Amino acid sequence: MGDDSVVTVYVAHRCTVIAAGLASILGRMPGCRVHSLRQSQAEGERPLDDVDGGILIADMASASSFIERRQLETTLRMPKLVVMSDSPGERGSARLGLPNGVDECLPVECHEGELLASIHRLTGIPNVNRCRTLRGGLAPAALCKVKRAMESRMAEACDLRLLARLVGLSEGHFARAFKQSVGVPPHRYLLKLRVEAAADLIRSSDRSLTDVSLEVGFSDQSHFTRTFSREMGETPSAYRFRHR
Repeated sequence: MGDDSVVTVYVAHRCTVIAAGLASILGRMPGCRVHSLRQSQAEGERPLDDVDGGILIADMASASSFIERRQLETTLRMPKLVVMSDSPGERGSARLGLPNGVDECLPVECHEGELLASIHRLTGIPNVNRCRTLRGGLAPAALCKVKRAMESRMAEACDLRLLARLVGLSEGHFARAFKQSVGVPPHRYLLKLRVEAAADLIRSSDRSLTDVSLEVGFSDQSHFTRTFSREMGETPSAYRFRHR
């Protein structure tokens, strides 16, 4: 793993918010160098095939796919593999015996301390074991619940009270914890979801940009254009032209 005092941790979970939460938690732990992964490479991300030693934290489907592909690869080191599961069935099976190649199976709602303890057991790195308990962020499962709620109400105003109630927090505490975990406030994240949905519609349909903006929750066309340009680096019309 290179430097005795540092462990490389790769995060590849199918739920982007759980992945963001895990990366945020691990990124604040001394002794962890974190890389976010996806099944296919995108700007600023590394593909699963680049994993070389260290620890890979993934959902069961991504882990199984990785194990199958890595069995054909002999030049890269196999990482320790931690599955973060949101399925009671997967966790029940894990209690009877972990799948071949999987070293740990934890629930996505586990406390940060459990994740930290697993990393220590798998690496034995002292300065990771001595990490202080981290505070302030949302648990990955709570983030996933909030994300699903925001996606289902994407065209509506960001209701902090509703979102905070979902995870049992006050509005102020929720807003701080969400930003700590994701890196942006809830309303900014909602705008990002709207832009992603708008981009999908622009690529896949011939609907007017006005219809697209209204569909995803923008009532003002100029606001839609400014927000889309900030998130995507180009105007909606330029994006449509490039994807025709």
